[in-house]
Amino acid sequence: MKKEYKQCNRCKSKQSKTSPPGFYKSIEVRNGVEYPIVKECLCHKNWRLETEAINNFVRNGFDPDMFDINLSNGDYVGVKSIGNITRLSKYIDNFFEDEKVRASLLFFYGPPDTQIKETVNWIGNKLIRKYEVHFVDFSTLFDKFIHSLWNPDGSKNADPEINYIIDKYSNCDLLIIGNFNINTNGKYTLYSDKQLGLFERFLKERILNNKGIIFCSLNSYTTLPNNLKDLISDKIKKRNTEFVFTDIVNDIPEELF
Repeated sequence: MKKEYKQCNRCKSKQSKTSPPGFYKSIEVRNGVEYPIVKECLCHKNWRLETEAINNFVRNGFDPDMFDINLSNGDYVGVKSIGNITRLSKYIDNFFEDEKVRASLLFFYGPPDTQIKETVNWIGNKLIRKYEVHFVDFSTLFDKFIHSLWNPDGSKNADPEINYIIDKYSNCDLLIIGNFNINTNGKYTLYSDKQLGLFERFLKERILNNKGIIFCSLNSYTTLPNNLKDLISDKIKKRNTEFVFTDIVNDIPEELF
């Protein structure tokens, strides 16, 4: 979602023929001596910072169509889970000042279309301007992680691109993992115990380094394989950070009067 730059009247009236839109010539005094300079107008600076934020938002895995969403200001639909948004607004505010909050593990779950995707994009947009925040689907993260350990032929993988990606996910301030759906009707159909054990090391390293994680799933964390459940359950219980989402957007009537 790219926003067009609109020049304000202030810098437009001061713009010279050689200055690009959003910049104008001015004078700066240093040690009593006047020097001609080119200044960036506030309207261009705000647009530039907003554009950089959008690019960073998309580059880090978020949905560009949800960049402007603001769930704490009327964009959330429904009332059953609105309390989640109230608590998560405090999470966002305290993330900037409290190391314990930044190290928290959060677990979101609920059926499709209950605005979990909107919620994580809202959180990402609020935090990404100051912190390194990434969103990645579990299947993509798991595949990249396993391939960072070895190639399909069994040899050790030295691909710098894959290792760079895993380092990025390992060290970012907040990692949001989408579709963290491992348990299907009690059967772990997609991942072997050995692979899950290796991936557990990845999560454990983030937790030991006080790096926050938000998990997004269809089911409660209590349905996870025992090792993964044991790894995260104490932190989630201690902070009461499991959030169930039940407001299905398409089931909520649109009241016109």
